[in-house]
Amino acid sequence: SDIPLPITAVWVLLIVFALVRAVLRYTEQRTNHYIAFTLLAIIRDKVFGALRRLCPAKLEGRDKGDLISLITSDVELLEVFYAHTISPICIAFLVELVMVIFIGSYHWSLGILALAAFVSVGVILPLIALMSSFGPVTALANLGTTLQATVASGARVLAIIDEQPETEDITGKETIIFKGAKAENVTFSYGGETVLKDLNVSFTENKIIGIVGKSGCGKSTLLKLLMRFRSTDQGTVSISGKSVEEINTANLREMESYMTQETQLFKDTVAGNIRIAKLDATQEEIETACKKASLHDFIMTLPNGYETEVGELGETLSGGKRQRIGLARAFLHDAPFMLLDEPTSNLDSLNEAVILKSLKEESAGKTVVLVTHRRSTARIADKMIPMESGRVS
Repeated sequence: SDIPLPITAVWVLLIVFALVRAVLRYTEQRTNHYIAFTLLAIIRDKVFGALRRLCPAKLEGRDKGDLISLITSDVELLEVFYAHTISPICIAFLVELVMVIFIGSYHWSLGILALAAFVSVGVILPLIALMSSFGPVTALANLGTTLQATVASGARVLAIIDEQPETEDITGKETIIFKGAKAENVTFSYGGETVLKDLNVSFTENKIIGIVGKSGCGKSTLLKLLMRFRSTDQGTVSISGKSVEEINTANLREMESYMTQETQLFKDTVAGNIRIAKLDATQEEIETACKKASLHDFIMTLPNGYETEVGELGETLSGGKRQRIGLARAFLHDAPFMLLDEPTSNLDSLNEAVILKSLKEESAGKTVVLVTHRRSTARIADKMIPMESGRVS
């Protein structure tokens, strides 16, 4: 006959099993989260890569809050799915399969009874081993509350990753150097509305060209076409006699410094936000660019100078200060073709005069396109191009 285990052995086995279960539980959680966070890093990298491909054309008009929410909370919510959904399902299936086989080994009817009990999540509670194995099954009942939100987040993330950019990067072409630019018979429509029509403009070397006109006449759109953020409907935009559609994207952007109307800042230091224009820039180069943008003296009054944090989206700085950071980036990039979109719109008359003086002095050897609605800003231009309703007036 079978000899029952002594009580001491039972207690020892209980302690051993408890320790083994704790180790296995820890290993499960550690493995789950390692896999989850590794996958999140891969997904987030793909999202940022997609955003880089889509910007700026496909991201214009999109709410910044929605994009930030997608990058942060939507991606984070996927961690729940990878770390707390897939694993419990697999564990529940495997554990209950083993338990059904184990109990069914005594009699097939007990196995069916165990299976029915597991499926009904404990409506009929079996004895001994069955009672202690309900943990993985009951965990599944809690998944429904977050699964729907997780699926929606995943859909938004995948939509961004799968979205096609307005223009694809060009590679494999011969590298060129800047020798002037032209827009010939250019027509461009956006959202069904014609913004530029049969536009002809030339930008000769070593000149400051002022483009003036009312808001909405197509000035900023012309700069975006020169940057090849978008492609023309008709006509040709060319650099050094070569269409921008035939120039390596990296080569094109290397030749151009572009300052937008709204300077985008990140939660980083002042120096870090300026260094975006040239990632290997030295501190001396950054300070020189800031002096040209009439920004250095202000930075030196900050608590930590160039290492002062500017806050989320540059919230600690005024519009004029953010604009001058954008101009400092353009100076730091030091390209032969500078495209400046309303560089003084948020500046008072005194700071405008300082910036314009610096632009005039630093424009030697460069072609500067100065888009503005201010006649006072355009006065430093060697050539003035008035625009009206998408044409040169």
